[in-house]
Amino acid sequence: MGRLIFVSALAAFFTFASAPAMAGLLVEPYVGYYSGKWTKGNCNCSAGQSGATFGARAGVESEGFMLGADAMSGSWIDKNTPSDDETPASVGAFVGYTGRSFRIYGGYGIASSLKQSAVGYSDTFTGTDYKVGFGFLLVPLIAINIEYLNATYTKDSSGPLTQDVKSSMWGASLSIPVDF
Repeated sequence: MGRLIFVSALAAFFTFASAPAMAGLLVEPYVGYYSGKWTKGNCNCSAGQSGATFGARAGVESEGFMLGADAMSGSWIDKNTPSDDETPASVGAFVGYTGRSFRIYGGYGIASSLKQSAVGYSDTFTGTDYKVGFGFLLVPLIAINIEYLNATYTKDSSGPLTQDVKSSMWGASLSIPVDF
């Protein structure tokens, strides 16, 4: 009889004491700085590029796992002579995990573009990108993230490219991950 009461009490404890799993809405605006270079095909054509980046992730989070959409843009400059102003843009999906004091995530940009413009010149490259990141939660509402972004552009505004343009960059960002 005592064993039955103990097992019943234990079952009741785990039934009523554990919180039910619920998904919450995640909204995370971010701002940061990226630096790296772009290269064109197999030629020895490359230039450094860097600049401010901003965007937001939105999705759901449940028991630390995250899933949603990521949109990014910014204002970069390349180190060509003369230098080009660059406007990156990316829309895609991300997955990740948030622990007590860290977070790890990755994303795939299904619509990525890089507009380059200078005096008398403007061209827009389109393709895809991927991003991986690791972050530290400084306080509950502020995270510092280290990210790697790699983009491959296969078309420009005049049509298909004969050689892909690739962009490879490292970045640091501050974000405000908010769960509802």
